[in-house]
Amino acid sequence: MIKLIDLLHEGVNENKDLQELANQAIEYFTKRNYQKVKKWRESGINENNLDFNEDIMLSGEFDSSKLSILSNFVEDIRLSVVIDNSIWSNGVYKGNGKIRVSAKKCGFISLVEYNIKFHDDDKKAFKTAFGAACRETLVHEFQHAYDDFRSSGKYASDKKSKEYYKNKVPVGTDYKMPPEVRNIYLQLPHEYWARLAPILSNIPTHKSLLDAIKSLKNNLVGWDVLDEKSQRRLIKAVSSYYYKEK
Repeated sequence: MIKLIDLLHEGVNENKDLQELANQAIEYFTKRNYQKVKKWRESGINENNLDFNEDIMLSGEFDSSKLSILSNFVEDIRLSVVIDNSIWSNGVYKGNGKIRVSAKKCGFISLVEYNIKFHDDDKKAFKTAFGAACRETLVHEFQHAYDDFRSSGKYASDKKSKEYYKNKVPVGTDYKMPPEVRNIYLQLPHEYWARLAPILSNIPTHKSLLDAIKSLKNNLVGWDVLDEKSQRRLIKAVSSYYYKEK
């Protein structure tokens, strides 16, 4: 039987497919919502009119033929991505393939305001802003969904995660995580692996391995609160990715 930690380490090999899933989601939401930009040009955009024409993407909308490793994942799980601006964080994985992303929390409003000024093309303005705002969150949540799928729901079954979720309280839209709780959350294995996923593609494989590891330390949220064992696991994963891509 494959150990959970081995399953999670293998995530390095699927990063290109995770990025492709994010690309497809960005393209999907752009095609169905860029028409809103005309209205936002005329009357401005704010939290009250941040509504999308289409806010849900289901499994059948993904093109698994463009995936080299994750095709079975997309075909076998009922994957869905919902734009939900009522959640308290950038994104949430709800289990069973259900992903929710808050364009508002991801900073879409300020980014689309900026892009409207510099792009006359409404579609380009929307896609550039949505991609910049939501790509990292999409990759992060796709990683959660894939880890859930390939571990048969046991991706958060380690001792730290069990203890954290046992004591977790329901939260509302305006919830702000206390620092002491956030530090515990940042140390959960499935969370730091999912935080690694969005930054892997930016690891400077054209430079030295030391530069690649430095990039990891500088860009992984919560690096300083991780224990040495967890840091070593992440360095090993980045090293593997570095030599694979070099």
